[in-house]
Amino acid sequence: MTPASLDLVKQLIALLPSSGASEIEVSEGGIRVRIVARGATVAAPVPVAVPVAAAVAAPAPTPAPAPAPASGEITVKASMHGVFHRAPAPDAAPFVQLGAEVAKRQQLCILEAMKVFNAVSAPQPGTITAILAENGQDVVLGQPLFTLRPA
Repeated sequence: MTPASLDLVKQLIALLPSSGASEIEVSEGGIRVRIVARGATVAAPVPVAVPVAAAVAAPAPTPAPAPAPASGEITVKASMHGVFHRAPAPDAAPFVQLGAEVAKRQQLCILEAMKVFNAVSAPQPGTITAILAENGQDVVLGQPLFTLRPA
């Protein structure tokens, strides 16, 4: 990659946040560079051969630490990596709301990975005191999703 090409990649990275676009892909000669904004969801990864010197992308975002639960509260965590869904369908009501009373094994949300949907259920009866993930957010194994005050 020439110094002029590297300057172009740097300019595109700088323009991405203000452009409103979630990704930019540029091809020059036999080199293709794809830049994805932090927090953007990507439909499918595209294999890209990029020389090591041209790797200018920022590190992947890490989830923000969740606030510590109040004394006696239980944190319901993600059992796997996936996309957090609060409702069974985009136009359906959420499984639970803040302040809702839940029963043991009541479904709280769905985690989706590779078009497979896995339910996350309440470990015991109680009241939802916090919802710690946003609908459609990518979550990782062990990430706190809900805070539950036992009944």
